[in-house]
Amino acid sequence: MKHLLLVSLTLLCSCYSGSSKKGQKDKRDSICLQKELYALHKYVDSIIKIDTILQQRFHCFGAGLTKDKISIDFQDIPEDSFEFFKSAFKKEIVDSPLLEFNIMTDITMNIEIIPTTEAKQPSQSTSFVLRPVSRNIPTGKNLNPDSLSMHAEYARYPLSTTEVKIAVFNHSQQKYTCGNDYSLAFYNNSNQQWEALPTSPAFEDIGWVLLPKYPPHQQTIKLYTSEVPNRPGKYRIYKTFYRDTKEVTYAEFEIFSNLK
Repeated sequence: MKHLLLVSLTLLCSCYSGSSKKGQKDKRDSICLQKELYALHKYVDSIIKIDTILQQRFHCFGAGLTKDKISIDFQDIPEDSFEFFKSAFKKEIVDSPLLEFNIMTDITMNIEIIPTTEAKQPSQSTSFVLRPVSRNIPTGKNLNPDSLSMHAEYARYPLSTTEVKIAVFNHSQQKYTCGNDYSLAFYNNSNQQWEALPTSPAFEDIGWVLLPKYPPHQQTIKLYTSEVPNRPGKYRIYKTFYRDTKEVTYAEFEIFSNLK
């Protein structure tokens, strides 16, 4: 009996030791994967953003970052061209299992082509002006404000406001990621619904990692008053965040006509 007890204890210690080593290895592998993910994201994102010709060819303006993938979004391309775009991107820029490819159909890039010379010449160059576009209010699970919250710098703004600063606070013990993309909406009292407003046409899609107890992530949101003039009332800035799932939250503020 003593012999059997000794054997059982030996096996138990051996199993615990093996499990502990496996846990340490998994943690090291996860850290290595995150480092590789961030390094590759920085590399791919920089390549796209410094080359405007590349942006126009691939209808892509940057690389996004999710929990375990680098997201390459082709803007408004035909579905039957998706495989061609994906194959060309892998061949000409980079190929990695960490990449995922998508077609973004809810963002319409309103591109106005403006010739740089009045007379049409064989070697005439063309410049592209990206106009602000309205983005749909994102859908997804509503974020618990006890876990993560987003606030405008002020609750009230004057009618002349052209910029609003927001701050994102991570109150949880979890890590969240997000990009610089956002949606802006105004509450129309007449039809009692939120309507999308113009936003930046080519945002710099940097991947932000929001760690617990770190300083808040801050971002400046521009109000394109030349496209849609400010109106008194309630506004919301929506952003999407990623943890295990896609989650959405917003910062609300109000514009007043008699506020200075």
